[in-house]
Amino acid sequence: MLLSLLALTVATIQTPTPQSPLMDASRAASAATSASVVYLDCQVSPPALTDCKVVNDDPVDAAAAATALKLAEGMSVPPALAGRGRIVVKLNVTP
Repeated sequence: MLLSLLALTVATIQTPTPQSPLMDASRAASAATSASVVYLDCQVSPPALTDCKVVNDDPVDAAAAATALKLAEGMSVPPALAGRGRIVVKLNVTP
């Protein structure tokens, strides 16, 4: 009886799962840096966004703005949106 109680106790104790060092590093990095919100006003002309400008009301970090503009250059626009004019895109970037 004592053995079955001991076996039941050992079976119900949950051991913590080992965490990957990569997960720890990513958590530390995300805690150390904060994302900046950048609003871009862009021309919609397939296959990509063009003529993007930062339109935030508040000042934006230059590195965050440059990262947002670079991301916008890589965004693809479907042909169905051709001729839609301009669009404001909100991006959360970490410089």
